[in-house]
Amino acid sequence: MSFFSIKNLSISFANHQVLSNFSLQLNPKKITALVGPSGSGKSVLSLAIIGLLRGAKISGEILWTPQQVRGDKQQVRGDKQQVRGDKQQVRGDNKNCHPALVAGSTNLLKLNEKELCVIRGKEIGFIFQDPNSSLNPLHKIGKQIAEAIIVHQPKISKKNLQNRIRELLLMVELESLISRLDDYPHQLSGGQKQRVMIAIALANNPKILIADEPTTALDCVVSAEILKLFLRLKNELGIAILLITHNLRVVKKIADETIMIGDKSSWTPQQVRGDKQQVRGDKQQVRGDKQQVRGDKQQVRGDNKNCHPALVAGSNIVSVSNLSVSYKKFSALSDIGFSLKSGENLGVIGESGSGKSTLALALSGLIPSSGEIKFFNKKTWQKNNFELRKEVQIIFQDPFSSLDPRMIIAEIISEGLLIHKMRLSQIPVSHHFQTRRALTNQGFRFFRKLICDMAKIQNSVDGILQKLHLDLSLKSRYPHQLSGGQRQRVAIARALILNPKILILDEPTSALDIATQNEILNLLLEIQKEREISYILISHDLDVVTQIADKIAVLKNGKILELDAKEKIVSNPRHSYTKRLVSVI
Repeated sequence: MSFFSIKNLSISFANHQVLSNFSLQLNPKKITALVGPSGSGKSVLSLAIIGLLRGAKISGEILWTPQQVRGDKQQVRGDKQQVRGDKQQVRGDNKNCHPALVAGSTNLLKLNEKELCVIRGKEIGFIFQDPNSSLNPLHKIGKQIAEAIIVHQPKISKKNLQNRIRELLLMVELESLISRLDDYPHQLSGGQKQRVMIAIALANNPKILIADEPTTALDCVVSAEILKLFLRLKNELGIAILLITHNLRVVKKIADETIMIGDKSSWTPQQVRGDKQQVRGDKQQVRGDKQQVRGDKQQVRGDNKNCHPALVAGSNIVSVSNLSVSYKKFSALSDIGFSLKSGENLGVIGESGSGKSTLALALSGLIPSSGEIKFFNKKTWQKNNFELRKEVQIIFQDPFSSLDPRMIIAEIISEGLLIHKMRLSQIPVSHHFQTRRALTNQGFRFFRKLICDMAKIQNSVDGILQKLHLDLSLKSRYPHQLSGGQRQRVAIARALILNPKILILDEPTSALDIATQNEILNLLLEIQKEREISYILISHDLDVVTQIADKIAVLKNGKILELDAKEKIVSNPRHSYTKRLVSVI
């Protein structure tokens, strides 16, 4: 009998069914992978397990049997745990004790908030998909890790607490943060924040670890290290891991069992075990799509030889020289230089903390920098640069924190169009909040007099949503009501609706499943054919970068190690770090 199981779980919001009769089992020393496309209900399931799903109608059972877990833990840790096992047996005889300590299975759906708090973090560790919205921006990193420990170990000594924090940071390959415990989350890179979340989840040696897209924000090298960590935790501590992912390569590397989840349907592990080859077959099919992306790219550019960057020696639309970004404690970027022609794409690859996102922010003029940045042979980000904002757009790494939670999707996507059209019509931007409401309320006719083509704006919003395969019904929803992949596509739509000439993409496909990734990459190439747009694609995934980029810059510790044509970087890397990146594709 499994010590953790879900039986006939159904979840719905209002009239929308998310999961129907879903079942699974978790076992000690086993990694169970839950695989499905964006919006299939993976994250909803994980939140339901730990009682964090609000406003949903839930039926079925989530059964947990702690005795069997402790038995496994006792076997791993030896005589010391035998004492705890005896203690548990004594408590098990007392039916008035906490339900988590009573012999037999406990239905987590029946527990109240106080009882769930005992289990969360101690018995069940959780790695959230989005570390930016999970880490408290007002608290230092060291304090947040310490808090996770103290909640369940209030009598721990200060010395032991510091040792445990150090141990956790070393466990997740964050040795550099041991001296930076007073830093805040915004001072860390996306990958560093993700690993801090993993450290917090492991703080109390949980018996079950739920990992919701744990390697999404990590480069391929660090991702491989995290997967090895999961394997070690599984074998040494005997924990059960529920790995939620859209990446079939991750599943193939470490999963013992696989559950495929789709729209309103699910399959049990037993059914999937027999179809393991089918899962791999799907993966091959996806890879075939990737080849299609590459083929389309060559076809797209081959159609119009006048704009192919390899055939035309045009002027640079982007020129960067001696670009540096420094903070009090460290230098984030140092002497960065590159150029880009019209219709040409640059890929920037590097590990977590290498300065990729800092480069994106500096190019967008959102943070102070030294050196020279030129767009269209003009020095940029002076006082009067409003028109340039329309020509140079950015897609941020984290869509959840970059989308206004108080605005519906239609307002978010149309906001840029409204602001730019108000400037052209000499309408004060202070009227913006009133103007954007025209999309959803009775004031439409009044504001149509001010902006005569409001209907065109609405049509543009509908068009870009359809182009990105987003249902038009999402227009009236808020960001928190969308899946991670849907939010990512909304962020892409918001940037593309302005028809920019240069698009900076900071991890644009990190939250998307492989099939959707390929759809987005194909779409970006189609848009490039239509609009002659240039991309600066920033990613930790070299496989994604090679599908879009004409040339690749390898970034490490704020410096460019290599900058060359894509084919040369992939087939003949010079630097040892680049060779490591290529080896793990």
